Amino acid sequence: MKNLFAFALIVIVAVACDDESDVTPTNTTLLNVEVDGSYETDELDNWVVVHDDDGRLLASQSFESNMSFELDTDLTVSEKITVTTIGHYFRNGVHYYSVFSYAKVDKGKTMVIKTNFGNTHTMTGTLQVTASDVLNYQRHSISAGLGSSGSGSWSSGTDILEMQTNTYAGFSKYIVSISSGSEMRYKVLNNVQANESYNFSFNDMLPFDKTVTFTFPTCENATLFVNGSDPGLALTPNSFNLLTLFGSELRSTLQAPYLNSLTNYVTGLTLTYVDYSLEYGNIGSIPDPNITWPVKTDFVITASSLNDYSITATKPYVWRTGTWQYFDATNFTNWVVYSPTDEQAFAELPADIVAQHPGLSPSKMVYKVSKIYTQAAPYDDYVDASFASASPQFLQGVTIGIGL
Repeated sequence: MKNLFAFALIVIVAVACDDESDVTPTNTTLLNVEVDGSYETDELDNWVVVHDDDGRLLASQSFESNMSFELDTDLTVSEKITVTTIGHYFRNGVHYYSVFSYAKVDKGKTMVIKTNFGNTHTMTGTLQVTASDVLNYQRHSISAGLGSSGSGSWSSGTDILEMQTNTYAGFSKYIVSISSGSEMRYKVLNNVQANESYNFSFNDMLPFDKTVTFTFPTCENATLFVNGSDPGLALTPNSFNLLTLFGSELRSTLQAPYLNSLTNYVTGLTLTYVDYSLEYGNIGSIPDPNITWPVKTDFVITASSLNDYSITATKPYVWRTGTWQYFDATNFTNWVVYSPTDEQAFAELPADIVAQHPGLSPSKMVYKVSKIYTQAAPYDDYVDASFASASPQFLQGVTIGIGL
């Protein structure tokens, strides 16, 4: 009886083992990827790579236009993952790599990869604009909703500013803005036709509806731009440039102009100092110029390699980026990491990718700069916006950039 019981027990254990081997492991969905047809890959190599929070490689996939796929794993996965996109093209004997990594991302998100350059617009001719009585020319902009374009020349002897830009099919409204001394004025040109000419005096131009004055630590290298959209025009894009300034003079204030008739404003201010930079970005509205600028001593990069990175911060921050690069005679790699903390890890990339593209080896990356967002939208919101188009969005908020 004892022997019969032992035999039965062995049979039960054996059957249980057989049943266990037939169980399909439960897979965890890491990322869903949708590649739009607008993203042309004829001359590009592309990959998506997913790491665990500790840098362990979980999954990877190459992709082409018009693809949809899911990255999953049967491994135990941390609560957050790191998603990396890699783009590669070869030109004039050099391999170029563009790498973006998003750390601390929730599992199961969808990434949409598409091109956001819009349509190609048909050029129809040129537009000549002459403004007289420009007594102390500073800068100008002439825009048809395609940003700022064209050229200009000013004569101090005649106080005449000559401007020229291209005309395009479907774009007939132009906004001309001119800064003369401390005055900024604008003029709207409607129903513009190809190869037309306009002449007017600066004195006949209108003052802007609102001017915002930004105050900042004295800086010699400042850039400022203001773009807005006309809600009454069905244009793509719809971006009228009211100001583009590249400054090389010592200053601690700058003025930005706005019109009540435009909406969806995008304002960008960059201040570059000897060993750090400050940036401000605002999207959707006329900005509040009362900015609390961060101080360089509040943030110290104490470790700067791709797999050993840390920040000592005496003030809080919302999220940050870090940029690493590698270049030699045949390779140029730019790798940007986004994270809400100073934690990041890339133990390895897929061996087959690195074997074919050694310029992607994480150990070769050299630290360049960190941008720390002290005022910004939540990191998860930024990730969601980026994943909706798979390209880094215009970065809104207040930033300090710190190199080595």
